[in-house]
Amino acid sequence: MSEASNPCGQGDAARLDATPHLCGKAMSAAIQLLTSNHHHGASHCTLGVPALTSAAAQEPAKGGLRPPVADTDFKEKYPPDRELGHELDDTARVWKVYRGEAIDHDDALLKTWNETVNILLTFAGLFSAAVTSFVAASTDDLKPDPNAYVANLLFTMGNATAGASPFAHLPPPPSLDAAPTSLARVVNGFWYTSLFLSLAAALLCILVKQWLDEYTARTRGSAKHPRQWAQRRSFYFQGLNDWHVAAIISFLPLFLHLALFLFLAGLTAFLWDLDSAIRWVMLALMSVLLAVYLVSLFLPVWSAACPSSSCLNSEHVDLSSEYSKSSTGDFRPVLTVCL
Repeated sequence: MSEASNPCGQGDAARLDATPHLCGKAMSAAIQLLTSNHHHGASHCTLGVPALTSAAAQEPAKGGLRPPVADTDFKEKYPPDRELGHELDDTARVWKVYRGEAIDHDDALLKTWNETVNILLTFAGLFSAAVTSFVAASTDDLKPDPNAYVANLLFTMGNATAGASPFAHLPPPPSLDAAPTSLARVVNGFWYTSLFLSLAAALLCILVKQWLDEYTARTRGSAKHPRQWAQRRSFYFQGLNDWHVAAIISFLPLFLHLALFLFLAGLTAFLWDLDSAIRWVMLALMSVLLAVYLVSLFLPVWSAACPSSSCLNSEHVDLSSEYSKSSTGDFRPVLTVCL
């Protein structure tokens, strides 16, 4: 083959002529390598770089960017953009990745919240039924005693008879306008407050489940393109953060915890005048339970690895860290969402 028919060879010869300082052996090796590349049909006269012969390499690239081979599951699921400068288009890869990751995140988060709310609803229902039975029995202590009318009538009739009264050695009957005792007020006050807190927790749990279902319906609907879906989901998820839905769910167990301890306190007061042994046993058991509860609640403050840590502890730590910035003059507490 003549030199005129090999433009690559002409360029190589020119480059070799421009370097007269090379030694003879180096020049001979370079000429031999160029000749070998030419005789083997190389498409590019490049030293040491073999020609690409695959179909993907021969396909012309659009916009100067050729998508890589889908050698991973991630690339196969989310193919890269084929053109440079279009990474934020309506159907770009970033919005598809965002949608997949956001759905996985929301599924895990909503599952945890729904399970927590379902447990609280079940406990609130059973606890309210138990407290209602005690309230129904203790409410009579707040009403006038119907037997007092009969006792006063008999006592009056006995004293009206001639001669010695058969009721003279008996204490006078209770007054008809006697007010409820302080102990009865305390017992019913504890139990009615406990019942109110358990019912309030049940109502808030129902509202929270409605909020979560509405969020799911709004974010799982179809959209014109992935970018519009990402904007809509980001808008509603920011609403969950701004309205502190996670903080509300974290504080819901406190209603039931307080209701339980108020019920136990009322039960101890109810047994106060009935039996001294049972009274002190109930008081000791309630004190032990309260101590265990307080220790499990505040122990994670000193030990972050404590297994009794809950989302409520995280809310407390976040509030403390925000208030610790008071030296800068920033007194705006922020409830960080537990995710």
